Amino acid sequence: MWPKNRSSLSITAILLCLAVATQAWAEGAAKTVATGNTPGLKIEPITDPKVNSPREDLRLKLFKDSPKTFGCKAIPAPKNRTGVDSSLDQFLAEVTDAIKNRSELKLQPHFHPRLNIGIPALSETFAKLANTYGPKQDVTVFRLWALNVPDPDLNASSTLSGDKTPSEIPCTADDLSVHAMYGYPLQFGVWLQILGEKEVGRIYLSIVPTQGRWNLGAFHAQQWTHAEKDPEQWLLNAQRIESLKLPEAAFVAYDIASKLLDGGNLVIMNQRAEVLKRRDAIMTPEQFQDKIRKTLSEYKVLASNSLFVVGGGGVLVRIEVPSEISVEQLKNTCAAISSKLKRESWSQELNGVRCNVNLPKENPKVDGAIGGVYLAFRDLKN
Repeated sequence: MWPKNRSSLSITAILLCLAVATQAWAEGAAKTVATGNTPGLKIEPITDPKVNSPREDLRLKLFKDSPKTFGCKAIPAPKNRTGVDSSLDQFLAEVTDAIKNRSELKLQPHFHPRLNIGIPALSETFAKLANTYGPKQDVTVFRLWALNVPDPDLNASSTLSGDKTPSEIPCTADDLSVHAMYGYPLQFGVWLQILGEKEVGRIYLSIVPTQGRWNLGAFHAQQWTHAEKDPEQWLLNAQRIESLKLPEAAFVAYDIASKLLDGGNLVIMNQRAEVLKRRDAIMTPEQFQDKIRKTLSEYKVLASNSLFVVGGGGVLVRIEVPSEISVEQLKNTCAAISSKLKRESWSQELNGVRCNVNLPKENPKVDGAIGGVYLAFRDLKN
């Protein structure tokens, strides 16, 4: 059983790049829909420069003062138009329109041909976006960066690392870095903003030129608000809870703030490192898990972490049972676990528990076939 509110099934990241591989993160941070915080698929970026159409003319126009230096330049895009290249503006208009109208057939041709992105993958992505933001979404360009990634052999001393092409280009005006695709002297990073019924999201697009046209080299969906609070509000909430001397609940709030700031290694926000540092100063993920294990000592707790749940923050608890159990036994077990956690003083700042059950032979790092249930603290009698 899933919580009916869509925020409990939020997408933290969906990457569509080159060869499909599962991204296995720390439990609860982003793995599958079953954890309540989803990165989905990760595919490696395009790295073959031989098929590139580098658009040297536009690169030299945008970076005429420092063509041999790696750099990031913010490009204004009022009404989703950059004014620097008509073909780029047309490409942005078509992509934003396809996402807004959830048209897999219109979006799919815009991906780099080597990605082999199928319609089913896009359908799944659109379904998850609709689950979080509602069926009607306004999609606009929030930020657009031109990235200058010259051949390091041209001027090796100008690279940020001193020897090789940097994988992350600092965009200092926005206090973040953007991941650069190898082999594309000129590329663009675009942050789209999704305005949903209640929540706000971001989609990062890597745009690269090849075969005479613009292509999507990466697509990453990132939830920006949860329970109608953005990362800054979650950070303030964490600081408030911290002042109440409730470290477990403060951990959850800081962790949720860090998840909202997670750009999937494509957009690296400096603030996220600061939030994680503050979280770990209060309680590390390992300490949080130890605390849950100690509280639920009669159970074999495989994993625990923070969780996006209806109305705010919650706890994921994954336990192991020796053999198959019935649905009724599952409900009773999870009710007992949730009731015990509710009696902890820190539970007053949280909303509920997602309890999942695994069998001994199943991978302890992912949810098992038996599944689990979510129980809101307000619905528990004790």
